[in-house]
Amino acid sequence: MGVFAGVELDGLVLTGPRLTLRPWSAADADAVFAIMQDRSMYEFLALPDPYPHEVAVRFVTELGDEGRRGGTGIGSAVVESATGQVVGSASLRLSGEQDIGYWVAPAARGHGYAAEATRVLANWALGRGLRRVQLLCDVRNLASVRTALAAGFQFEGAVRDRLHRPLDAAAPERVSDLARFGRLASGTGEPIAPAYARLPAAGLSDGVVTLRALQSGDASALAESDDRLTLEWGFTGHAHPLVE
Repeated sequence: MGVFAGVELDGLVLTGPRLTLRPWSAADADAVFAIMQDRSMYEFLALPDPYPHEVAVRFVTELGDEGRRGGTGIGSAVVESATGQVVGSASLRLSGEQDIGYWVAPAARGHGYAAEATRVLANWALGRGLRRVQLLCDVRNLASVRTALAAGFQFEGAVRDRLHRPLDAAAPERVSDLARFGRLASGTGEPIAPAYARLPAAGLSDGVVTLRALQSGDASALAESDDRLTLEWGFTGHAHPLVE
């Protein structure tokens, strides 16, 4: 059985204020399958495409434990404690990178669940002898950047042209630039404040021009701004996808 720092990992259950992180079970396959039908899950995850039900079954029965049986990791279903509903996945790798990874179901986004699950796993690891835990995310994934900062991880730099080998051999490998965040056992774990304040809800205006946060209705106008010069100086070099 998998043991780390004297703790048996195979059946380990961890809890946060709203969430329970528990081992995956075969009964979770339907929930994972339904979540992976949403195209937004493919933006930053290396997944088989299409994602059939048998892959979901394999994930919850074999791949999702992320080292529990061998004592090298804690792969977990992230579940709302109040409802028992699966809202995501979170894993702590105790060997190699010693990092945390996660995904959140589209319907459960916007509640800070990724940050809570990350904090639960980091607190557990740092409380059992790890000196540091890191979090790596695609540099374009601003939601994960916010998650890292909210969970007390400090930005440390970027890893360029990083190859990702997915858990499932049926999924394609991906190469991307990654932002790296770290949290130390000697740190406070308090959320990291953003470098710049958010715009007020009403925006900032001089009576002629208003600066405000992007809204869903801005998609068409944003896509129209993808001229050649803008793309050359942009962050990704690619036009904004116009998704219905």
